[in-house]
Amino acid sequence: LDQATVEIVDEHGGPLKRGEKGLLRFKAPGMSKHLYGVDGEAVSAPGSDRIVDGWAYPGEIAYLDEENYIHLCGRASDVIVRGGSNVYPEEIEAVLSAHPDVAECAVVGTDSQKFGEEITAFVVGRRCLDEKTLRAFCLKRLAAGKRPREYLFVETLPKNPNGKVLRRKLKATRQAPRGD
Repeated sequence: LDQATVEIVDEHGGPLKRGEKGLLRFKAPGMSKHLYGVDGEAVSAPGSDRIVDGWAYPGEIAYLDEENYIHLCGRASDVIVRGGSNVYPEEIEAVLSAHPDVAECAVVGTDSQKFGEEITAFVVGRRCLDEKTLRAFCLKRLAAGKRPREYLFVETLPKNPNGKVLRRKLKATRQAPRGD
């Protein structure tokens, strides 16, 4: 039987140890190169969907545990780099979604002169919900560097026809850098 090979690597293609988060890449016999680009193209940015030296980079951040299970952490293009630290929006969204008055939410990185990127949460509330309540909720559940600095309350989140939140549209609403 032909098998796929999966690795977690750094941005230069170097393998990472178990438990370390990095770029997911794989190769398999009969892999559809037309879906990922031309073999030999360099991965131009985190999150690129390409084949490089026979490896497909689907743009996912992941890690392998001790039992060889793959844990997906999110899209590389969605990672927020705040003050040199990587922050995964899905982790923050999971915390916010646990609040009983949050119907749905999305977290994005927005420009910040001080930190490079800052954490902004877009929230659709079920009832009367305010920033003070969410700040207190996150204070107990998220490390300081992972807490949103801005909460924007919206009626709906922009989505594509498949229901996926369009983060780039959310980011576009907050493009002007803040001085922080």
